Amino acid sequence: MISGYNVSPAEIEATLLRHPRIAEAAVVGESDPYRGEIPVAFVVGDVTPADVDAHCRAHLAAIKVPRRVEIVASLPKNSMGKTLKRELPTRRTGE
Repeated sequence: MISGYNVSPAEIEATLLRHPRIAEAAVVGESDPYRGEIPVAFVVGDVTPADVDAHCRAHLAAIKVPRRVEIVASLPKNSMGKTLKRELPTRRTGE
């Protein structure tokens, strides 16, 4: 929930993966004192945070645009290849 709106991380991830230079993407919610949660994107690819922001602003409603973008070398995975979102670093309150 972002500012009272139900925002799907899967929708944001699908949009990120349509960028030709993004190989992998994961989106998690990060606690925010004003909005409840904000979307944070972790991407693997030859892009900058500004590239990601511009791509998202062109294809998503403003409320769905990640407020923070982290460019990472890889995403944590389990033995089945599923992304372990709980292992992505966020600044959740109380942690």
